[in-house]
Amino acid sequence: MTDVHRPSLGYVSRPGHRWSDRRLCRLVEEMRALTNRCIEDLPRYQALSGERDALKRAIVATARDRDGALVGFCSGVLLRADDGEQFLHMGLTCVDPTLRGTGLTRRLNAMLVRNYLLRRRPLGRVWLSCVACVKSSLGNVALHFDHVFPSPFTAPRPSPRHFAIALSIDREHRRWIHIRNDSTFDASAFVFRGGARDTVFQKRRDDERYLHRHPRLNQFYDGLMDFERGDLVLQVASASAWTGLRHAFGWSDRAVDLATPHPLLVPGK
Repeated sequence: MTDVHRPSLGYVSRPGHRWSDRRLCRLVEEMRALTNRCIEDLPRYQALSGERDALKRAIVATARDRDGALVGFCSGVLLRADDGEQFLHMGLTCVDPTLRGTGLTRRLNAMLVRNYLLRRRPLGRVWLSCVACVKSSLGNVALHFDHVFPSPFTAPRPSPRHFAIALSIDREHRRWIHIRNDSTFDASAFVFRGGARDTVFQKRRDDERYLHRHPRLNQFYDGLMDFERGDLVLQVASASAWTGLRHAFGWSDRAVDLATPHPLLVPGK
């Protein structure tokens, strides 16, 4: 019997630079087949596009069962900010529906970040981004990464590094992230207004499948988005070796207490 409950993890870094067309095609077909079982009508973007240029930027954490079948992956794309800093956009995670709730999603995300950190800056800090309207995802980034903006745990204003990464995404990298070109970037809140409108990424505010376990985190990100318009929150964060350990094991030393309104959500602040 195939052991699907504890898949083996692997890591692929920028395969477009050195893999043959046949090998690239095989990986892309596996990823597409898995996404077809998970998300209906998912756009073919980033690594899923199959374009060699996209695969030159891609890093992928994979999960395979005992027979070698792909049962999960987390794919990111390497981008560069306006100030020259390289950062990892954590774009797409997909896990076989039969394995949801097993912790595989967290393990894949942790592997992606850990391997990027070890190869890029093992004794230092790397920068990451993600775009979402799923409150469970937004809340987990806020809990487990560092220097996250926007987040209820950090400063109500982004740093120059946050701005450099955000503006580079707005001006140069939308196509890699599948953000609508006609959406407007709200730099005060780091929200793409209408960025997911009429796409598979748009969600309903009251869809319980996408809620975080901490109601106060849902409340915070609810306050940033208009779901009917299709808003997307851009989070910019950093990670170090300690961050990687916290993320891998699901630890967090942050108390979820938002009784006092966050300045980012107070009009005029």
